[in-house]
Amino acid sequence: YEHHQQQSLQQSQHITAALSALADSRVIWGGDDTVNQIRAIAAKPRSRDIAFADRYSVAVISGDVCSDTTSALPVAERLWRDIQPYSQMACSSPRTLFFLGDNAQLGYLLQALEQVQGAQDQNSPDKSITRQNNHLIAAQLALATGAAQQVTQNRAITAVSVPQFSEAVANHLYQWHVGDGLLYVTLIKQLDELPENITTHCQTVSY
Repeated sequence: YEHHQQQSLQQSQHITAALSALADSRVIWGGDDTVNQIRAIAAKPRSRDIAFADRYSVAVISGDVCSDTTSALPVAERLWRDIQPYSQMACSSPRTLFFLGDNAQLGYLLQALEQVQGAQDQNSPDKSITRQNNHLIAAQLALATGAAQQVTQNRAITAVSVPQFSEAVANHLYQWHVGDGLLYVTLIKQLDELPENITTHCQTVSY
């Protein structure tokens, strides 16, 4: 099996090299490692590379709209709509929530997410068990390294509390992110805190 994989990889690299020698430009898709591997393959001197490397997105929500579960429902519906496509693995899907409020307001938002129509339907019993196990592993890794403080899990969302993102913390947490309703949550007091909590890999900030 390993021999077959090695042959397949060599054949793929041979095809990529042949196409690169002919191309005037290359669109490279697949994350940092893939981009670096393909860039190492020779191309025409004037060839142009357009690379799509590792990316993540975040959301910012004000706790002022979450005075109770009912008032939080409209924003929960919008957030769920952003999370749901492609099981949260699209580059534009928020993986971290920066919450401009307190724990009580955040609790109302998490309860509202569980009530959002379609959240329960999205997860069949089998998928729900797999999702919860995957989320548990990601959360345990975050807790074990000290990057996270606590975990809140319901049928719609697993919220992993992250006090602050450094470059190293971000690299680990986004590598471990498995999608499907996993949210890293950071409480902030003002928007000025946002730049120090995101990296150059951040593509989209939705609010």
